[in-house]
Amino acid sequence: MASKRKTIEIIRQFKNSNEQVINLPFDGIHNDASQHWHDFLGDSWWNLIKKGVVMAISRNLPSGKFKNMLLRSIGVKIGQRVFIASTVALDLQFPELITIEDGVIIGMGAHIATHEVTHTHIRLGKVHIGKNALIGGQSTVRSGVNIGENAVVALRAFVTESVPDNTLVTGVPDRKVVELHNPV
Repeated sequence: MASKRKTIEIIRQFKNSNEQVINLPFDGIHNDASQHWHDFLGDSWWNLIKKGVVMAISRNLPSGKFKNMLLRSIGVKIGQRVFIASTVALDLQFPELITIEDGVIIGMGAHIATHEVTHTHIRLGKVHIGKNALIGGQSTVRSGVNIGENAVVALRAFVTESVPDNTLVTGVPDRKVVELHNPV
């Protein structure tokens, strides 16, 4: 139980720090890995249910103020004039590690991850999407990645590294295509 309290404190400190990524040791080889995962993180069942319900409802809503309000209620930081299309999947476990600034557009089926689990470690990473960025449909943004202001992530790209301001990236994994001089 002491390690559970220690993990909760480490995660709390990470959330309040300037660090972008943290790797925690995790022994995921268990008969009930799901229960072990939830015990390890120490989140209450009530909080997990709340996040799950909000994510399920908001995932199927069209973009708008109500959807953004629901996502803010579980910790996602969302600016003004943000368009989050239907079927966008924001990380259920750590939505509070996601910051979406003003004027961002996130296309249908995009996925924003804030954690990754292996048998040996958990990677937690804050995701920051800068002003007026565009995340193309069906693309994936990995935990710990920053998307710069006015950056464009092309359709179905897999973003594994931070994207500078005014840059278009595409591919799996992502690669810089061109520096943008005008908004797209």
